[in-house]
Amino acid sequence: MFSGKPGKSYSFYSIAHDNTGNTEDAPVSAYTTTQVKAGVEDCNNGIDDDGDGLVDCKDPDCASNLDCACKVTSITLIPGKAALQTKKSIDIIVAVRGEEECLVNGQMVRAIVGKANRKFVFVKPRKQMTDKNGLATFQIKAKGEAGKARIKFKSGKAKKVLTVKIKAEQGQNYPEDTQDAEEMPEDKKL
Repeated sequence: MFSGKPGKSYSFYSIAHDNTGNTEDAPVSAYTTTQVKAGVEDCNNGIDDDGDGLVDCKDPDCASNLDCACKVTSITLIPGKAALQTKKSIDIIVAVRGEEECLVNGQMVRAIVGKANRKFVFVKPRKQMTDKNGLATFQIKAKGEAGKARIKFKSGKAKKVLTVKIKAEQGQNYPEDTQDAEEMPEDKKL
């Protein structure tokens, strides 16, 4: 039996040989042509059934297959650092991976902003499921005050903390740079 690759076409002909040594000439064209349809990935057969170059549990199509359950082992944040001006936002991509870097599909990721950090930023959504590539996207928006905020991203037992520096807009001071007018020396007052 001939097993072809998904998405490929194959043509066939035969040449007859008899017991007296006669051999039929090869035909000018094939007797038949067939195409192997790209199939659905069978997650347990060691073959790339759908022709995407990924075999069994390494194929994102198998992420929801119980035999390929990918347990969360790590979280990566893209970008790994963030700096924003007040009242601006940035998207953070959370990549969730498992054993052997498998893609964790359908896993809940939570963004946790501690009480002290809430005066600087807010995050939406607060929780999101990973897509078939193990990714979830969150938007971080800086509020009106400059400073630093820490946001914890958690999925399963894995967690990663992002520190966001919030910079003042033009004409705004950082909290550590501000002083009350009464505290300023007389020659420095405006």
